[in-house]
Amino acid sequence: MSFFKSILIFIFAFVFLSSKAFCQELVVWEDTDKGIGLKRAAEDFTSLTGVKVKIIEFRYIYALERLRLDGPAGTGPDLFLLPSDLLGSAVAQGMISPVYYTPKERSIYLNKALEAASYRYENYMVPKCIETVAVFYNKKFLPKPLRTLQAYFDFSVESKKLDQYGLLAKFDDLYYAYPVLKPYGAYIFAKTSVPKGGNEFYYDTSDIGLNNKGAVEAIKLLKTFYDEDLFPSGIEGRGALNSVKDLFIKQKACAAILGTWDLADVLKSNLKVGITTLPFLPNGFKMRPFLGIRGYVISRWTNKYELALKFAKFATQDKYAEDRFNITYELPATTEALNEDAIRNNEFAKAFIVESHNAQLMPSDPATREVWIPYAEKLHEIYSGHVPVTLGLNEAVEEIKKNIEKQTSAPRLD
Repeated sequence: MSFFKSILIFIFAFVFLSSKAFCQELVVWEDTDKGIGLKRAAEDFTSLTGVKVKIIEFRYIYALERLRLDGPAGTGPDLFLLPSDLLGSAVAQGMISPVYYTPKERSIYLNKALEAASYRYENYMVPKCIETVAVFYNKKFLPKPLRTLQAYFDFSVESKKLDQYGLLAKFDDLYYAYPVLKPYGAYIFAKTSVPKGGNEFYYDTSDIGLNNKGAVEAIKLLKTFYDEDLFPSGIEGRGALNSVKDLFIKQKACAAILGTWDLADVLKSNLKVGITTLPFLPNGFKMRPFLGIRGYVISRWTNKYELALKFAKFATQDKYAEDRFNITYELPATTEALNEDAIRNNEFAKAFIVESHNAQLMPSDPATREVWIPYAEKLHEIYSGHVPVTLGLNEAVEEIKKNIEKQTSAPRLD
């Protein structure tokens, strides 16, 4: 073969392989309004690999529901965002594939984030960001935050006289009631160590602590806000999660317990807002919230597993995590990024970071999905005075246990 022909073959092969690489595309499902935070990482990934990254936004909490149809049909994503509390359900239904880290890769993420990213001792998620709740307060009406929940209660009573709400919170939702329940000794499922010991555990879903003595005491405490008519009816019931935030932004409430996911909307409102940690309770303990992790998981239907995993790790590097905070206010799940002065000392991030150390990870067991609705419905009945606290909590737990007993894992989509 002549030298000239060899060169032509080499050029043809190079062009063919390059064009093939540039034809590849990764599809990523992201949360609404968060795609912009992924843009720089996606562009850099394309520059380095030739692989295009297509970002599709929608409410990420519905990803599993949508994937059940789109995955088998071949129209689903390669990679998608998932909250850590849905990880167990995704694994049980056979919808995602395990992921692997090298020891060096593991070392960059927060320990709690890695714990949340695993299910039954196997890794399934690449952590992207952490989320929890704190107290937002309008400095126009409340120059300094208050130290105790009782102080917020008293402030709310006085604010009512001025035709304004003091502190608002979605206490008829277990997610927001739990920061009070936990310090009184309540729990969703008991954590039980496995026989071989160590730090390994599993959730005993037959042991539910949402109606124990501490739970009764905690709910009686929260009920006082409703007994004094300190909350508007518009923030009660299902589908009212945004009402608390809206009332705070409209300056009809002086303070509110909101999440990291509310930060961007609140800051856009240009209120003179402060954010502080959750208050102390009458028993001397601080409220203790849930800690959630959002992370990327890989669809079991993708034929680009390695590329999807490569992008997940690439996009969650410190530099992109820091960049994302400045755009979408998502708190990094990597140790170094979270400890960067620009984030750690940010006036709006500090309280959330403190709470992340105090917070408890949300259970990821598939049975957790049976807890939220029955408990919320009973809380609504309790707060409205239709059922006594003890009886209502007992009924809620009884219903949860029945639902778990008859729950059969959704069929694996093989």
